[in-house]
Amino acid sequence: MRFDVITLFPELFQPFMTSGVTRRAFDSGLVEVKLWNLRDFAEGNYRRVDDRPFGGGPGMVMLAEPLLQCLNAIRAERPDAAPVVLFSPIGERLDHAGVARWSASNGAVLLCGRYEGIRSAWGTLSCREGRSLRWYFSMLSRDCSLAC
Repeated sequence: MRFDVITLFPELFQPFMTSGVTRRAFDSGLVEVKLWNLRDFAEGNYRRVDDRPFGGGPGMVMLAEPLLQCLNAIRAERPDAAPVVLFSPIGERLDHAGVARWSASNGAVLLCGRYEGIRSAWGTLSCREGRSLRWYFSMLSRDCSLAC
């Protein structure tokens, strides 16, 4: 099973790949993870991957062009048509059933966003699933507030 992770911060994943239970899955070959730095597909001196939203508004959105180039590189390297999953607060809740489906498949392409959103053209053309981790973070903050 292979997971391709598109992220701006691939170094944040290294501890999970080199220690604990997850390390054993990687060492045994059960799971393969390939990290893709989105900035490697951006152009210009600053390798910019974000822009202001059309029509104004708060925050920044990710540019579609670097995402499309990265996804094309992944698809050229991957023999299967893995689903592209965008982690977003408005997606379906990621639950055990969803993870079990992934474990029975060839994996997925995971997009870790950090912005208000993505230019809508990219999401419409490329993204097959949206998953939310919002529930886990709200549970974590609740547990932390109970501990204090």
